[in-house]
Amino acid sequence: IVIGKKGSEISHLKKDIDEQEIKEPFFFGSHPRLNERIKNYTVFIRENYPNAKGTVNEERFMAVITPMLLDNAMADLSMGRYASAKGGIERFIKRQPDNARGHFCMAEVYRQMGEAEDRAIAIKAYERAISCDPEYPEPHKGLGIVYYKQKRYVRSQAAFEQYLLLDPEAEDKGYIQQYIQRMNSE
Repeated sequence: IVIGKKGSEISHLKKDIDEQEIKEPFFFGSHPRLNERIKNYTVFIRENYPNAKGTVNEERFMAVITPMLLDNAMADLSMGRYASAKGGIERFIKRQPDNARGHFCMAEVYRQMGEAEDRAIAIKAYERAISCDPEYPEPHKGLGIVYYKQKRYVRSQAAFEQYLLLDPEAEDKGYIQQYIQRMNSE
């Protein structure tokens, strides 16, 4: 819980739980309900430390935590928690707007959400990642997948070939080559 300026409370844990529509997190199942815990904590701080002023060190904290935002977001994505993943990636991109991996991760969120309008956003995010670092192979593969699903085979093949050119030892090289062979036979 972070007690902000003017006494406003922000509970990152509660926000995450609300986004996931969890009634009570299992981890805290033997403890008082989360809202009660937040209230008790807030009252405790105000009554026992009314004039306390600590060091915030937000920049130092963010310097340490920022690299982990993408890893956490990708874990959220693997569990289908799109809103949480997107939020973490947005925080990362806000701090590092020219980071190719950040834009690639955002593209992955939209690609995996899978709606037609999401695919267009994914394509733009992949292209942004490529503009940040043309040598980063992953966004090329992502574009290949999106274009393949759209049956835009010329673009798909070009993206897949660029991916393999940039990462000739890719673990999924065989799968990508199968995509390319399938497109050439159609």
